[in-house]
Amino acid sequence: TGPVDEVADALGLRAGVARLRQLGYQDVVLVAHSAGGLVARQFAERHPQSGVTKVITVAAPYGGSALAKIPFGLPSTQVPFI
Repeated sequence: TGPVDEVADALGLRAGVARLRQLGYQDVVLVAHSAGGLVARQFAERHPQSGVTKVITVAAPYGGSALAKIPFGLPSTQVPFI
């Protein structure tokens, strides 16, 4: 429920990708859905040394969401994703 920026910089995500590299994987491909696509893309852009070679996203809201214009009914924790 945190902002995309914080999730993309999370130590756990960096450690998980680093562990895959330590295990000998040459190519690390992140596959993500919805807001996870935003996180994966930001992670790969901010940490090029991580070893992520590809990011595949499905239904990622790169253009935002029409829900952002609704003045009510949206949990404040979801605002950063929209």
